[in-house]
Amino acid sequence: MQIFGKATRIIAIISKTISSDVLTALKKSGLSHVEMYTGRAPVLKGKQGLFSIFSSAPLLVNDSMEVFSIVVNPEIEDNVVNLIIKSGKLYNPGRGTVYCEDVDLVKDNELFDENKNCVLTGEQCHIYSKLAGICCIVQRGQGDAIARVVLDTGISVPSIFFGIGTGIRDKLGLLRITIPAEKEIIKFVTNSYDVDEVMNMMIDTGRIDQPGKGFIYIYNIKKGLVNTKVIHGAERSAASIEQIIMALDELKGGIEWRRREKIYEEGSIIKKTFLNKCVDLTIICNEGRSTDLVNESMAAGASGATIIKFKHVNLINTEHNNVSPARESCSMIIPETQVNDIVNVLDKTNAFDKASQGYIIIRPVPKAFTYRVSKK
Repeated sequence: MQIFGKATRIIAIISKTISSDVLTALKKSGLSHVEMYTGRAPVLKGKQGLFSIFSSAPLLVNDSMEVFSIVVNPEIEDNVVNLIIKSGKLYNPGRGTVYCEDVDLVKDNELFDENKNCVLTGEQCHIYSKLAGICCIVQRGQGDAIARVVLDTGISVPSIFFGIGTGIRDKLGLLRITIPAEKEIIKFVTNSYDVDEVMNMMIDTGRIDQPGKGFIYIYNIKKGLVNTKVIHGAERSAASIEQIIMALDELKGGIEWRRREKIYEEGSIIKKTFLNKCVDLTIICNEGRSTDLVNESMAAGASGATIIKFKHVNLINTEHNNVSPARESCSMIIPETQVNDIVNVLDKTNAFDKASQGYIIIRPVPKAFTYRVSKK
């Protein structure tokens, strides 16, 4: 088993109408492969017409999105991020979000060839630091209520995609009958100053302090460009509010000025006990292998996992890059102290052999929350 220090994972959440342009640019750049899955991006529909004054809240409409995940050497992260921004024209609000994370890459599979090359010249795009991400996992059908919290604050456009929850519901006895395995996973990016308050709002809205309602956590983001076009509707001015915000970001040299004061009313936050010193351990493997790997991980101490299916796309043909196109991602939030035990168990369960073609991504989770049984 080897741990390859720090790698960079780049996540691009872009409109499906421009995903082919980005994929073509990535292929021409010399990158080896990309992982892709589909989702939706809910936005508010702007009120229009005479009868809009009688509606209580704007409707939600959904844009189809493509999510790209690319693991690269840190030395080329700026090249890849800039390539995605330029090829997708993400500097125009409403087209998508791209960001990168520092991760530890664990692998022992010679068939998996890490992306190493990306050729790009030209002016660098303006991207931002002091960002944070939130991931919220809820029962299927509950995602829109959580997404509306994000949209109503105007912070950014969230993305929603489907997954399967395993482990936690099996420990709830008869209550598990009322909790479906199908999950909705909501992710979005905000500035690091507002992340705690927004997380509290999402917990209260989704009632995540109740059994089986969900799980939420914060993850670190190194830098990125965020889609802030939360409302669809006809523009009534020469520049949209999103374009004005982006111009102010550049003038002020960052997004700190956007910090919101007192999103919550004074005294409205209920005291919560958060999970700290955790990591997100994600095992990437061939489709059909995830159940066994998750079961073994739970036997080693993991409380459960969220599984999503995605497509592995080879951009160039190499002797090593023959990974199966049908893949699964199993994400487990675990205490830091469990990492070595679970990695060793996965190794013994053949997570890295030719049948699984697996590798592991580990990233820190500064804060997480879910229902926990009180200790008396």
